[in-house]
Amino acid sequence: MSNAFEATNRTVIEQEEISTAVYPDAPDGLSDAAAALSKEIVWDRLEQFTNYKIGQRSIQFRVCSNRGQPWWIPAERPFEITGILIADTTLDDYVATPVRPRADGAVNLEGKAALVTATVGLATAPPLFLEAYKRLAEYFAASQIGPEGVTRYSLSVGPDITEGYSKQATHTAKAMVNSGAADLLRKYRKLGAAHV
Repeated sequence: MSNAFEATNRTVIEQEEISTAVYPDAPDGLSDAAAALSKEIVWDRLEQFTNYKIGQRSIQFRVCSNRGQPWWIPAERPFEITGILIADTTLDDYVATPVRPRADGAVNLEGKAALVTATVGLATAPPLFLEAYKRLAEYFAASQIGPEGVTRYSLSVGPDITEGYSKQATHTAKAMVNSGAADLLRKYRKLGAAHV
């Protein structure tokens, strides 16, 4: 029986973004309504569906490793581990440890509790993310048509002229799927996000 264990994110007790994400600008080619949307809202929605982060930020992870599984790797991609503080029970404090990652980026936490700091995300978005951004932003912009909070609307002017539309109450919740953005980002999908 092998004692080798895969690096995992299941040992994260807490994670905190210690710097604000710096998102790239919205892609070109958007309608005026889609371009007027907050880029932070659209990028954040795309990131919620994937473990791939677009805007760079620093995250501190409180990790609990054990002797049988001392290697750890964050679930977010791409990443670069920039600092490790390992708990020292003798000193009742954390002690800085050199960052020496394996080829896959995992670090050895010596089977102890640790604070790991990493820079996560890219300053530029891959082409699939840019296209997903366009689809999601255009979907959000189109869903703003009509009075706020109304799901069904119709207007008749005489017997020959009618206008109407309806939208499901869950249209915003299903935006990733209905816009086609989820299909583009399938290979980046976060484990457990299949329901989105």
